[in-house]
Amino acid sequence: MFNQLDSPQMKKTILITLTLLAIATGLDAQGKRGYLGISLGPSIPIGVFASQDDRSEEAGFGEMGAMLDLSLVYQLGKGNYGITAMLRGQLNPFDDEVRYERFNEILDIDFDYDVESGSWGVRTAMLGGFGSVPFSDKLSFYVRVMAGIVSATSPKIEAVGNSRGITILTIERSSATASAFGQLYGGGFTFDLGNKLCLTTNLDYFTAEPEFSNVVISISEGATQTRDVSQKIRTLNFSVGLGLKF
Repeated sequence: MFNQLDSPQMKKTILITLTLLAIATGLDAQGKRGYLGISLGPSIPIGVFASQDDRSEEAGFGEMGAMLDLSLVYQLGKGNYGITAMLRGQLNPFDDEVRYERFNEILDIDFDYDVESGSWGVRTAMLGGFGSVPFSDKLSFYVRVMAGIVSATSPKIEAVGNSRGITILTIERSSATASAFGQLYGGGFTFDLGNKLCLTTNLDYFTAEPEFSNVVISISEGATQTRDVSQKIRTLNFSVGLGLKF
């Protein structure tokens, strides 16, 4: 999932994020002003990213997947607000069968398609701010707004058209990687589990629009097309995690 983090943009963003983590940790290590957390949960495509409209160029055919993130939350001063940083990876499977059923209609044929595909992959490095409202000494609610660099990977797709057990047609689309600007809006609850740990729940809306260059689409008869593909990625992400307070 994280093998694309070696791009120059991602390296720069990760370096900035780690620097801020070190600064924040050193500001008040004894004040329990924040926590370093890990969380995971489902990632649910919405809008055109979840669309299965095979006539739409914007349809992403995305399905519910999973996400994992590492985050830092640090309170500034004595107020209920502060800075937050996050590294996240998420995978959303591609809905294999739907798109290729339309080829029968276009070509006036009757093939059975066996489709193999990868997943949409998204890796993010984000910075932002948060505000919280305490309900008690242990429970608080927070909202956060974040933005940063996104590295996204489109799925590789191979569709094999069969007729009466004989392979007639093979269609392939290459995978590609693109960088984009991403935004995240969310909130959740934090519950203290003692002096060192806290339990967190998060719900957020994530949006980005990467443009994938030089995506190759080839057909077994020899026809090949290279094109740029833009994809609106919109997901709702819910996660539960643990934080180590500092």
